[in-house]
Amino acid sequence: MEFLIGNPFSTPVGQRIEHATSSSLPAEDWSLNMEICDVINDTEEGPKDAVRAIKKRIVGNKNFREVMLALTVLEACVKNCGHRFHLLVSTREFVEGVLVRAILPKNNPPLVLHDRVLGIIQAWADAFRSSPDLTGVVSVYEDLRRKGLEFPMIELDGYSPIHTPHRERRLKSDLEVIHSNLTVMSDMMSQLEPGGAQQSDTELLQQLFSQCKGMQSRLVEVIPRLSEEKMVQEVLAANDDINNVFSRYHRFQRQNSTQQNPASDNLIDLNPTSYPVSQSEAALAHTAVNTLSSQMDDSSDSTLLGSSPQFDWMVEKGMIPINQSAVMDDIEKWLEFDEDDDLIDSEGVTSEEFDRFLAERAKAAERLPSLRASSHDPDQQNQDQLQN
Repeated sequence: MEFLIGNPFSTPVGQRIEHATSSSLPAEDWSLNMEICDVINDTEEGPKDAVRAIKKRIVGNKNFREVMLALTVLEACVKNCGHRFHLLVSTREFVEGVLVRAILPKNNPPLVLHDRVLGIIQAWADAFRSSPDLTGVVSVYEDLRRKGLEFPMIELDGYSPIHTPHRERRLKSDLEVIHSNLTVMSDMMSQLEPGGAQQSDTELLQQLFSQCKGMQSRLVEVIPRLSEEKMVQEVLAANDDINNVFSRYHRFQRQNSTQQNPASDNLIDLNPTSYPVSQSEAALAHTAVNTLSSQMDDSSDSTLLGSSPQFDWMVEKGMIPINQSAVMDDIEKWLEFDEDDDLIDSEGVTSEEFDRFLAERAKAAERLPSLRASSHDPDQQNQDQLQN
């Protein structure tokens, strides 16, 4: 079968697993183990190739040192790789065909290897019990317990350290990069003015934001797998710093966009010719004009509307259009009025005509009622008539 699918140790991750599980190693190579985890996480075929290489190193291998090193790599991958790898190693096929098979009595495994495998099965069953697609190992664990197999008394999280020295160094390096990027972002936003920033500056801010955003995602993923309280606190503090700078960056972006593209809709257009008037406003203004026009026609006091502040306000706001042509026609007629015509007419009256005018006035005065009667109080006349 191997000649059909190729040698499991020929792939990039398979080569690393072969070196990491070699009996010639004086001790576990955690740097190489974490490199294996990175290849599994970063490549499409990494999980499948890694499982094939681990399976080849364990199944049928009489070199128990190599089997123990392979179990160390397997545990490190389970704790540092994602769901794609978990799907492959938590199946009944892998647990029974690789792990349980390695401790069968016919293989005469040492007690340390026997307990190591049972401890791994127990730890996985406890960790994956709440995941419906990872319960193959749970079924195997329950079957073994029903058959009377005794599992060792161990701490479920006591096998592969979740925070290895290599992983710790890499995490600290990531935290330093994050802190440096956040410092640069803060300094730039303090010096730049919204709306006046150069395009190169905004592009640099965007790049720093993207880098920190990606690193924040990795921090969130690694937090649940950390075992050292001090490191957990450092990661949480870094995550808080990232969120604070990101909030400031989003606020800077909004202000910068507002300064470069001011919203013209927020300004008041004072040009009356461009002011949109709705139908209801037009109808209201038309009604007001008709009402005021009727008042002007009916009233004998020409100052009635002129003294109205409402009328003045409506004229000022353009709600009452003034017929400028009619006003100018009236002014022109007034200016064309020739007073010399009246003077000519008055100079044409002779003294005889004037005497005759005075005589007619005297006769008209004799026909009028007496001044005494006309000067009486009307109320007094009414009382006199009631007495008579």
